[in-house]
Amino acid sequence: MERTAIPQPEVLVIEPEALSRQYVVQALQQLELHPHVTNAFAPTPDSGVHLVILGLNVDPVESLLRLEQAQKHCPMAWVMGVSPRIAPTDRIALLNAGLDFIIEKPFFVEECVSAVQAIFRRLQPLQARSSRHLSSHDGTPNETP
Repeated sequence: MERTAIPQPEVLVIEPEALSRQYVVQALQQLELHPHVTNAFAPTPDSGVHLVILGLNVDPVESLLRLEQAQKHCPMAWVMGVSPRIAPTDRIALLNAGLDFIIEKPFFVEECVSAVQAIFRRLQPLQARSSRHLSSHDGTPNETP
């Protein structure tokens, strides 16, 4: 039996800058999503989050630390960074460290809508593929209940 697409994706928004946060929330509302908006991660990891929208900084070290924190807190989530204009080497370092997508400020609400839609288009086929078959100990595929 196949799992169906995510009925209501869990989205966590951690963006300290007010205007960017407002635009991200507006974009998610247009997609009929109800994000959890906060300034910091909760003390315990949350494996139920599908997407973290993470505010990044001009300081590349701080941005990498924030990304690491997001990955530890939400290990199964895709992470989309909201970043001021940064050097290409800093973007590359973030992507190589596991950031899935970057949207640069300033951005339009519609641009954020499209970015989130692109992430969820990629997430759903991956989820369907990984849940469709799990290997048993003898190497034969088993369907996920």
